[in-house]
Amino acid sequence: EAAIASAEPIAAPSATASSAPEPPASVAAVPPVALPPVPKGTVVLHIGDSFVHSGLTQRLREHLKPLGVRYEVRAEHSTNSLDWAKRMPEIVASTQPDLVIVTLGGNEIGSKYLDVQGRAVERIVKTIGDRPCVWTTPPLWMEESGVFDAIQQHLAPCRFFETDVEVGKFIPRRDDKIHPTMEGGAMWADKLF
Repeated sequence: EAAIASAEPIAAPSATASSAPEPPASVAAVPPVALPPVPKGTVVLHIGDSFVHSGLTQRLREHLKPLGVRYEVRAEHSTNSLDWAKRMPEIVASTQPDLVIVTLGGNEIGSKYLDVQGRAVERIVKTIGDRPCVWTTPPLWMEESGVFDAIQQHLAPCRFFETDVEVGKFIPRRDDKIHPTMEGGAMWADKLF
């Protein structure tokens, strides 16, 4: 729990461009992972925008179900941190999560109001309280305006998982060139898990 509660970014293995790992040929099977026991009935709340349903929650559910975790997903297309800052008190009260995963930032990529975004992030984190939490950013499809830095600067004590850094920029995309395919979302979920 102490590691989850850290505001430090999750360290990526160092690699040069030439030694970067190639994406797996197939991500159909969930690889076995040795984990400490998770108490049955643990509640994981996952909130966010349309990226949540781009293979990410589907694969996370595969990882969490065998552990006896209750995985509560609340996600809505075209939403952002401001929307979720208003909704979080009711959602947290109704789900009583043990861990919160936040997947937001995709609809704020070009925001010029980084101070407003930062305050919204702080409101979300305040509502989460002393629960462990991880904020994962969407894989980028365009240059972002600094919103990821704004998120990272305001999310303590949550952990920050920058997807492009942790997974790489090779995530397969849908025809919209924005959202990951189910395979791409599975790659993201496996690394996040």
